[in-house]
Amino acid sequence: MDDPSTFEYVCARISAGQYSAIVLVIYRPGSSAVQPIFFDELSSAFDVVATFQEAVYVVGDFNIRLEHCDDANTKQFVDLLSHYGFACQPTTATHTALPAVL
Repeated sequence: MDDPSTFEYVCARISAGQYSAIVLVIYRPGSSAVQPIFFDELSSAFDVVATFQEAVYVVGDFNIRLEHCDDANTKQFVDLLSHYGFACQPTTATHTALPAVL
Protein backbone atom coordinates (compact mmCIF):
# COMPACT_ATOMS: atom_id res chain seq x y z
CA MET A 1 0.00 0.00 0.00
CA ASP A 2 1.31 3.45 -0.89
CA ASP A 3 1.37 6.03 1.88
CA PRO A 4 -2.11 7.56 2.03
CA SER A 5 -2.47 11.32 1.61
CA THR A 6 -5.81 11.63 3.43
CA PHE A 7 -5.06 9.93 6.76
CA GLU A 8 -2.28 8.75 9.04
CA TYR A 9 -2.05 5.20 10.33
CA VAL A 10 -0.15 2.70 12.43
CA CYS A 11 -0.64 -1.03 12.02
CA ALA A 12 0.72 -3.65 14.41
CA ARG A 13 0.34 -7.30 15.35
CA ILE A 14 -0.39 -7.58 19.07
CA SER A 15 0.21 -10.88 20.85
CA ALA A 16 -0.61 -12.07 24.35
CA GLY A 17 -0.04 -15.73 25.05
CA GLN A 18 -1.66 -17.71 22.25
CA TYR A 19 -3.88 -14.81 21.13
CA SER A 20 -2.79 -12.35 18.48
CA ALA A 21 -4.62 -9.67 16.53
CA ILE A 22 -3.92 -7.02 13.94
CA VAL A 23 -4.68 -3.48 15.11
CA LEU A 24 -4.98 -0.73 12.51
CA VAL A 25 -5.14 2.74 14.08
CA ILE A 26 -6.26 5.52 11.73
CA TYR A 27 -6.50 9.29 12.12
CA ARG A 28 -8.16 11.44 9.46
CA PRO A 29 -7.85 15.15 10.26
CA GLY A 30 -11.22 16.75 10.86
CA SER A 31 -9.87 20.09 9.68
CA SER A 32 -10.22 18.98 6.05
CA ALA A 33 -13.32 17.84 4.20
CA VAL A 34 -13.67 14.15 3.35
CA GLN A 35 -12.27 13.66 -0.14
CA PRO A 36 -13.37 10.82 -2.44
CA ILE A 37 -9.78 9.51 -2.50
CA PHE A 38 -10.05 8.91 1.27
CA PHE A 39 -12.34 5.95 0.63
CA ASP A 40 -9.99 4.54 -2.04
CA GLU A 41 -7.00 4.83 0.28
CA LEU A 42 -8.95 3.36 3.21
CA SER A 43 -10.05 0.47 1.01
CA SER A 44 -6.39 -0.17 0.09
CA ALA A 45 -5.48 -0.31 3.79
CA PHE A 46 -8.37 -2.70 4.45
CA ASP A 47 -7.22 -4.88 1.53
CA VAL A 48 -3.88 -5.36 3.28
CA VAL A 49 -5.18 -6.19 6.77
CA ALA A 50 -7.88 -8.47 5.33
CA THR A 51 -5.14 -10.89 4.21
CA PHE A 52 -4.12 -11.73 7.79
CA GLN A 53 -5.49 -14.78 9.59
CA GLU A 54 -5.68 -13.02 12.97
CA ALA A 55 -8.61 -10.97 14.21
CA VAL A 56 -8.47 -7.41 12.85
CA TYR A 57 -9.39 -4.31 14.85
CA VAL A 58 -9.69 -1.00 13.04
CA VAL A 59 -9.77 1.87 15.51
CA GLY A 60 -9.15 5.58 15.47
CA ASP A 61 -10.64 8.92 14.67
CA PHE A 62 -12.10 9.07 11.19
CA ASN A 63 -13.79 12.44 11.74
CA ILE A 64 -16.92 11.31 9.95
CA ARG A 65 -20.18 12.28 11.62
CA LEU A 66 -21.77 8.87 12.16
CA GLU A 67 -24.86 10.39 13.78
CA HIS A 68 -25.73 11.92 10.38
CA CYS A 69 -27.17 8.73 8.87
CA ASP A 70 -28.26 10.45 5.65
CA ASP A 71 -24.82 11.95 4.96
CA ALA A 72 -23.18 10.51 1.82
CA ASN A 73 -19.78 10.18 3.56
CA THR A 74 -21.34 8.37 6.51
CA LYS A 75 -23.13 5.95 4.21
CA GLN A 76 -20.01 5.28 2.16
CA PHE A 77 -17.91 4.75 5.30
CA VAL A 78 -20.39 2.32 6.87
CA ASP A 79 -20.79 0.47 3.56
CA LEU A 80 -17.01 0.13 3.23
CA LEU A 81 -16.71 -1.25 6.76
CA SER A 82 -19.51 -3.71 6.05
CA HIS A 83 -17.89 -4.81 2.78
CA TYR A 84 -14.83 -5.97 4.72
CA GLY A 85 -16.87 -7.54 7.52
CA PHE A 86 -16.03 -4.80 10.02
CA ALA A 87 -18.62 -3.33 12.36
CA CYS A 88 -18.83 0.25 13.53
CA GLN A 89 -19.04 0.34 17.32
CA PRO A 90 -18.41 3.87 18.62
CA THR A 91 -18.15 3.91 22.38
CA THR A 92 -18.99 7.57 22.86
CA ALA A 93 -19.45 10.69 20.81
CA THR A 94 -16.36 12.84 20.62
CA HIS A 95 -17.91 15.79 18.82
CA THR A 96 -19.38 18.58 20.92
CA ALA A 97 -21.51 21.18 19.21
CA LEU A 98 -20.46 24.71 20.00
CA PRO A 99 -23.15 27.33 20.65
CA ALA A 100 -23.87 29.64 17.75
CA VAL A 101 -22.21 33.02 17.92
CA LEU A 102 -24.61 35.89 17.27
